[in-house]
Amino acid sequence: MTNRQAYGLNRQIEALIDQKGINPTAYSADEKAKLSQYSGYGGLDQFLEESNAGILYEFFTPVPIVKKMWGLALKLGFKGGEVLEPAAGNGVFLAQVPARQYLERDAVVTAIEPQQYSYAILRILYPEARAVQGLFEQQFINEEVNLSIKNRAAPVFDLIIGNPPYGSITGGKGGRYMEMGERSYTKARSYDEYFIRRGIDLLRPGGILIYIIGSEVANGGVPFLQRGNSRVKEEIAARATLSDAYRLPNGVFDRTDVLSDIVCFTKNAA
Repeated sequence: MTNRQAYGLNRQIEALIDQKGINPTAYSADEKAKLSQYSGYGGLDQFLEESNAGILYEFFTPVPIVKKMWGLALKLGFKGGEVLEPAAGNGVFLAQVPARQYLERDAVVTAIEPQQYSYAILRILYPEARAVQGLFEQQFINEEVNLSIKNRAAPVFDLIIGNPPYGSITGGKGGRYMEMGERSYTKARSYDEYFIRRGIDLLRPGGILIYIIGSEVANGGVPFLQRGNSRVKEEIAARATLSDAYRLPNGVFDRTDVLSDIVCFTKNAA
């Protein structure tokens, strides 16, 4: 599919959602199959009338990579339980949850997604999931006082899996939440550092975190595993063990040449 075709398909899907709303029963099987092809706007900025920094970094994970990551979860001991997808996009990770025969108990997924159409698709295609419209960073803010909850995040998940945003933490809503105390508390300088650091906070002891994380090496970015020691890395190492890691070839994602790694952490026992 060309970039122009992907852009056109996205717009058709958005128009369909505008017409029919979020009720899953309003969509035929063919329409739901079409919704699953929503690909976000990463790499499609040439077709947009206005630049939007949030949606321009939407790069949904290819299915073979998602299957690999779920396979790693099983290999590292995931047997079911509470799962978090902190940047869910169109729900590709939800579509590949392992069959019940591979688990000791059901996998119950909470999916966080800020973009309105991606969130709608989650509600329509995966009504059994707990879909939350918002930013991952927002979950650590006490909205009454607009301040970070700091070390009061409840460790409730057995697995956190997904494709967090990459790049430096800048402005926008995410940056605003970071300035409410999240940056000073976590010591994170980039989104991959932040999602790892805070993800580990949300894991139960022995819980597993598996992310695919990217770096714009061509523009001076340095992959997480190759960065030197830092306060945030020290905080991560104090709470979890790097269990596995893989370097993927360039070109894994359509419409971008970001260098990608899969990283797996296991939270230390309390």
